Amino acid sequence: MALHLRHLSPPVVIVTRGRGAESFDDAGRLLVRLEELPAVNDEVMQIERAGEVVTPEGIAALNCMLRTVGMGRFETASKRQTTAARCLQTKYNWAFLGEYLGWEWRARK
Repeated sequence: MALHLRHLSPPVVIVTRGRGAESFDDAGRLLVRLEELPAVNDEVMQIERAGEVVTPEGIAALNCMLRTVGMGRFETASKRQTTAARCLQTKYNWAFLGEYLGWEWRARK
């Protein structure tokens, strides 16, 4: 897959209980990291990009999805899109994850 389809600009920082802050500029690596969190008994505490953070409700939705059904249903929903979001592990797929979970981004305090 073309690298420009995976490049996140600005980078996304996720904060987890186990590893703390991790910065990702590759959507594929970020989505794989999220998928592995339940297996290592970890969860997301915060997601940030360019001074904005996902609201606590959005983080709770992500953690609940990862613990209960994993990424499988999201990937199925992605494949049904008529847009570029259907291409798994791309920046478009990452953006669709936010839409899928109803994320709201707010300015970091």
